[in-house]
Amino acid sequence: MKNTLITVSSLALLLGAGVALAQWNKGDGNLPPFEEVDTNQDGMVSMEEAKAHPGMVTAVTKGNTENNVEESIKSFFSVAHQQNKDKPYDSPITKEEWQSLTAK
Repeated sequence: MKNTLITVSSLALLLGAGVALAQWNKGDGNLPPFEEVDTNQDGMVSMEEAKAHPGMVTAVTKGNTENNVEESIKSFFSVAHQQNKDKPYDSPITKEEWQSLTAK
């Protein structure tokens, strides 16, 4: 019984992660290239860099200016760090993490 519960919970978690990642590939959520957002060219995109890039803001809010930009950016960073649970949500995103979300 316990093994079944663990298996079902794991599958539900994977399904949730898949749904969250699919949200970024939907609608007007096209993210700009990593190099455009990484303004200081350190190989990582910080939350501040992401919030300062108009294309990034449009992408994470899906073009809806009524959406909270701060919350949308936090959500994007949380999804980017899902593979590494030890990494705080506000840690900079590496190029590899960016590419895993955007295929760019």
